[in-house]
Amino acid sequence: MPDVITAATTPLDALERAFDRAATYNERSRVAPTAILWPDEKEEWTRLLPRLRERCPQLLTLGEYDLEKKRGPAIWLKCMIARTLEVADWPKEDTPVLHLPGVSRQDLRAIEQCPDELKPLAELQYRGVMWNQTNGRDWTVRAFLMSEHGGLGLDVAGDEETLTLLQRALPELSETPMDRLRGHRLNANRLRSLVFEDPVRNLLTWLSRPEEVRGTWPEERWATFREICRDTYDFDPEKDGPLHAAKLLGFKEGPWATVWQRFMEAPDRYPGVPEKLRKARPSQTGDLFAREPTWPQDNEALEEELRESLTKLGEMRPDEAAEQIVELDEEHSERRQWVWSKLEEAPLAGALKHLRALAEAVQSPVGGTTPEAVAESYRDGGWKADKAMLNSLKGVREPDDFQAVHAAVNTLYRPWLEDGTEALQTAVASDGMPSPPDPPEPESGEVLLFADALRLDVGKALAQRLQFADLEVEMDTHWSALPSVTPTAKPAVSPIAGDISRESTPDEFQPEIGGETLTIRRFRNRMEEAGHQILGSDETGDPTGTAWTEIGTLDEYGHNEEWKLARRINELLTEIVARVRHLLNAGWPKVRIVTDHGWLLVPGALPKEELPHYLADTRWGRCATLKDTSETTHPTVGWHWNPNVRIAMAPDMRVHRKGLGYAHGGISVQECLVPRITVGKTGTGQPDAQIASVEWVRLRCRIQTQNPTEGLQADLRKRPNDPGTSVATRPKAVKEDGSVSIPVPSPEHEGSEVTAVLLDGDDVIHTYSTTVGGHE
Repeated sequence: MPDVITAATTPLDALERAFDRAATYNERSRVAPTAILWPDEKEEWTRLLPRLRERCPQLLTLGEYDLEKKRGPAIWLKCMIARTLEVADWPKEDTPVLHLPGVSRQDLRAIEQCPDELKPLAELQYRGVMWNQTNGRDWTVRAFLMSEHGGLGLDVAGDEETLTLLQRALPELSETPMDRLRGHRLNANRLRSLVFEDPVRNLLTWLSRPEEVRGTWPEERWATFREICRDTYDFDPEKDGPLHAAKLLGFKEGPWATVWQRFMEAPDRYPGVPEKLRKARPSQTGDLFAREPTWPQDNEALEEELRESLTKLGEMRPDEAAEQIVELDEEHSERRQWVWSKLEEAPLAGALKHLRALAEAVQSPVGGTTPEAVAESYRDGGWKADKAMLNSLKGVREPDDFQAVHAAVNTLYRPWLEDGTEALQTAVASDGMPSPPDPPEPESGEVLLFADALRLDVGKALAQRLQFADLEVEMDTHWSALPSVTPTAKPAVSPIAGDISRESTPDEFQPEIGGETLTIRRFRNRMEEAGHQILGSDETGDPTGTAWTEIGTLDEYGHNEEWKLARRINELLTEIVARVRHLLNAGWPKVRIVTDHGWLLVPGALPKEELPHYLADTRWGRCATLKDTSETTHPTVGWHWNPNVRIAMAPDMRVHRKGLGYAHGGISVQECLVPRITVGKTGTGQPDAQIASVEWVRLRCRIQTQNPTEGLQADLRKRPNDPGTSVATRPKAVKEDGSVSIPVPSPEHEGSEVTAVLLDGDDVIHTYSTTVGGHE
């Protein structure tokens, strides 16, 4: 029966799986092999070692000592296998693989004739296992590609030219998808086309790092590359050089138009190209090169013009600014399609799209004569102005860019926000503030997921994300407990709300339970006494019961970073979606997401309203507990947990402390109207893939997943949704058995908090918090 390795996506994947197979043993009749011996008499596999070493930290090579390449003499290899050396840092469950260049299986078997430098390894053939063909012969590259018994079952020609090219093209061939190899005869022409079938990629790779590429490509490959460049692109990379090529790329004429299109599709793959374009740009004469998308200087000039125009909006009326933004967007919108936008070098052109959405959204004021009418107008579309304002800020990094967007937002958003807050406060003064509903008692199989400060616009984005994850989602809204701060409003959405005293004496807005202040510890203790599980951030508990778990640091980021919170929201939503999927996959039929309050945020600072210290016992950003004898012109309401306690609210969008750009606790729809989201699974298909466990061996992270599917990868990131914060070299493919081992190359990250993320393409489908090195 054929035994072809079919699950692999590339020959390199297949080689990894072949080693896994070789290490497999029957635990009832054998002990684990000490090592896998890999004889390579003709040294055919040598070119592949650098790529294979990235995937297999347990790969060791016989030869002259070189620690970086994990290469050394026989005695050193024996010490590595015995783990007596500190650098033997691969996971214990991975069997060491000993690559033996210039050594055949027969060399090891003939112990008497075995060279002295090889004799220390000879005994390993009895304690370990030999990786060879079923007929006992050593694996050659061609044999591994062709064999239907432990190989790939491909059709490979045997002529001398093919065998020579097979060696030279081995690194590229090893990462070629199997579906492009099967069904074709692998001869010299086919190999040449595989290596050079993508001349555009080769050209851009060379242009990005010409010296490195020239130093690593074999002479034959370099000669072929020069020939392709002369014939197709009308230049010689050796004689004309990279700057001439960059100039041709910038003009995009003839076949260079295709090269430019490929660069635009994935500019991050070719990080050296932008600087070549900058140096190659011809001297500008008049408007000859105006608005050219290929030269970075032109994009920078247009960004500067837009920066000046946005800054001037701060001096205009809102209607004038709205008209100007539409005109600016018509002028600059095409730049969002330029490569510089993908490289995040056109942040203002990107912000302009959202400023235009903001200009349109603020045309519809939030208002009404009753609190419910105000809420209805906000639900019907007012929230879109908050969303657009945040989106306009999330892409800016430089102070000058922020100031430009700040000027536009101040002109458009602040008047709209102030009018909306005044409308609700006027309605509340007339009709009173609606009370929050009593929280429903959780049913068996329901977990309450508390997400701090999930404002309605962010909640709508979360609901959409959950729907995209193919989950059943329902969302409604309710009023927050007053004041809308965590100590007051969080208990009000918990199952123990009915146990809290309605005659509490406020201590920093915390109510009382059993005559004592409701601290975090007492809150959790009372929840457990009521029969609800308290789950840690990665725990799933018993899905037949009920539970409470918490996630998110949105409010913390808001207070600490203010307008920069806009950059964090996508990352935080990714964490919540992953946590919901984790709970549902663990068997919980329903996850109900609850929150305590929303918030006000503006770039710059909210206006201050003075409230003398002698009037208040406790004073926070937008609320204060009044003393019994105090009188104030501020709006006042009764405290949710004791209506006899008077709470002074800052008027309109003002705050009690100077310099706050983020605050809550007052009366506005942004703070007081909050979402509640119920999530369940659709259908009864296979459970989703997820991270089951994380273990560290020094700076190597061993991840075990459950329910893995083909094509998954894992990474270690400081921010789950930002690949730029990875502390690993790159994402690693999850093996067929669900395991993956990821090294952290820099010791400076040891002790840092990171998140292990499971990736399906670019999508994060599960997360797991951990500490580099395992030091908690």
